[in-house]
Amino acid sequence: MIDYVKKSKNNNISHASLYGFINNDTERIIKSGISTYKYLPYGKYDDSVPYLTRRIYENPKILFYMLK
Repeated sequence: MIDYVKKSKNNNISHASLYGFINNDTERIIKSGISTYKYLPYGKYDDSVPYLTRRIYENPKILFYMLK
């Protein structure tokens, strides 16, 4: 992704990720000069759990990180 953004003539590309996810990659992206945002879901517990469950399903490696 970093190479693609640097080669692109579009300066409006940014990176966003869920707080606590892919922190090592985020550090590399920041050092490369790409704008980076972290977001934190908030709201009712009943509304948050399905969203966070879906995120874990999409990125199962986070389970290993959380269980360490």
